[in-house]
Amino acid sequence: MARSIPVIYQQLLAAKQAQSLPGYPLAPLNSNSQVSIWNLWLWITAVGQNLFEQLCDLFTSDIETLIYNAPVFTPQWIVQMCKNYQYSATTPQVLQLNASATYPYLTIGYPVVNSSLCPITQAAVTSNTNHELIIKVTSATGPLDGIAVPSGIPGPIYNGLVSYLNQILTPDTQYQIYNENADVIFISAAIYYNASYSGVIRANVQAAINNYLASIPFNGNIYVSGLEEAILGVAGVSDIILNDVYLRKATDAAPTGGTAPLVPPSNELNQLIAGKKLINRTLPTYAGYIIPETTPNYTLNDYLSFIAA
Repeated sequence: MARSIPVIYQQLLAAKQAQSLPGYPLAPLNSNSQVSIWNLWLWITAVGQNLFEQLCDLFTSDIETLIYNAPVFTPQWIVQMCKNYQYSATTPQVLQLNASATYPYLTIGYPVVNSSLCPITQAAVTSNTNHELIIKVTSATGPLDGIAVPSGIPGPIYNGLVSYLNQILTPDTQYQIYNENADVIFISAAIYYNASYSGVIRANVQAAINNYLASIPFNGNIYVSGLEEAILGVAGVSDIILNDVYLRKATDAAPTGGTAPLVPPSNELNQLIAGKKLINRTLPTYAGYIIPETTPNYTLNDYLSFIAA
């Protein structure tokens, strides 16, 4: 990071003073004037060095950006290419290889780039223990074609994506695509609040929870602390007790049991909090994104209790 002009000047001044003893080359430069020639030289040198270091920072940033986005089949590159995927039901979108005399020399893309034809808004790439790529994608409205895959039968947009990936990835790449409905989180909590906010507290707390879930990076983790902070940040809320917090895949069994939530088998629901006891402080997402429980009688409206305090 570029040093400031005063910092460079002081370092030059210290070096000059170390060379100012009798017999040293800089000994004649002994004027105490703030406008002396040697002071001017130091300041001009400091300015020039500062500008040079700023240019070095810019150059470093440019190089790092090129490396980060280089088409070398890194996860970041695959994510961006997924977001660049285009589909049209009426006009075939055909990839082509583009050559250029300047960097990046060879690129893969469409003859006409049309962002309105890009169905994928979120993507993430990881790998499993079998060294297969796990490519998670979703559109602005959920799974591509409105069909969750692999749990459902793929639609044309999904099939087009498979063909697209087969063209841009190396021939030996093994991958799986997760194109699922959002994970679902059940939350039971007691929320203490200032009674002055009685008319708006329920709606505001539910909005805060939804905003927190929406703010989690795609394929990120949900944190108990993040959920608590989101609720405590609502105006009027003074305290919160999380009773039960369960995260499940959309294909897992919904909660049942009437008036009290029963914990399904561990392979169906992941527990963050059970019976007011912390089980896991954080859990990863399966589909990549999360929504509140939608099962009737188990929604936020059903299991958030508000206590004036």
